[in-house]
Amino acid sequence: MLFLLQEEKEKKIRHFEDMQNSFYPNYPIPETPTPDYDCDDGLDEKDAKALTFVKKFESVLSNAVIENIEIPEPAPDYNEDEGESFPPPPPPLDVEDNGNKDSLESKLNGHPPSAAMKPPSEDETAQIPPKKIANPCLQSRERQALHKELLLNYRRGVNVLQKPELNKILEKRKETQRHKEWEDQHQCNKRTSLELKLEERANKMKEEESQRMKSISEKSENAPEYLKMHARITHKAENKNKNVT
Repeated sequence: MLFLLQEEKEKKIRHFEDMQNSFYPNYPIPETPTPDYDCDDGLDEKDAKALTFVKKFESVLSNAVIENIEIPEPAPDYNEDEGESFPPPPPPLDVEDNGNKDSLESKLNGHPPSAAMKPPSEDETAQIPPKKIANPCLQSRERQALHKELLLNYRRGVNVLQKPELNKILEKRKETQRHKEWEDQHQCNKRTSLELKLEERANKMKEEESQRMKSISEKSENAPEYLKMHARITHKAENKNKNVT
C-alpha cells in the first residue's frame, strides 16, 4: 500500500512539472548549488524528511514563477500635454480705484461690483437720515456736575470715597429713603375709625352666624331631612331681611 501511494505522489508531481514546463517552455531552470557541508551529518528524522521533500520538489520550486512580476504599468488617464493648454496667469492690475478692494475682487472674479459700492441714486439721497436718540442721563445737569467733580478730584489726587462732604450726602440720601419707606408703610396701614368699626361689626356678624349654624346643626341631627331643609331656608330668609333693614 505504501509503495502504491508513493507511486501516485510521484505521478502527480511529474504531471505538475509537465504543466509548469508547458506554460513556460523556454524559461531557464536555475541550477541548485551544491552544499558545502555533509547533509547526512547530525540530521534528525525531521530534518531528513525535510531534505527528502525538498529534493522531490526541487524541480517544481525552480520552475515556479512569481506572478505579476512583469506586469506593465497602466497607461495614464490624462494627457501630459494638457498642462500647456492652461491659460496664462492674468497680468498685474493697476490700482486705479484708490485702494478699493471690492472693485479689484470684482475684476478678478468677473462679477460686477456690489450694490453697496454703487453711487447712491436720487431717491436714496432724498431720504432723511435717522438721528440718534438723546440720552437724558448724559444730558442731565446732575450727571455733568458729578462728572466735573470727579475729574477735579482725580487731578488733585483726592480719594472721593474718603471726603466728608460725600459721606454727608450719602447719609442724607439714606435718611430720605428710610423716611419714604416708613411713610408708604404708614399710609398702607392707616385706616379711619369708620373702617375699623365696620370691620368689628362684620366680625361680630360672622361669629353670630357661626353660632346659629352650630345650634341648628345640633338640633337637626336627630330631625328628618325635610325639617333640615326648612330650617336652612328660613335661616337664609331671615339673614336677607336683616341685611335689607
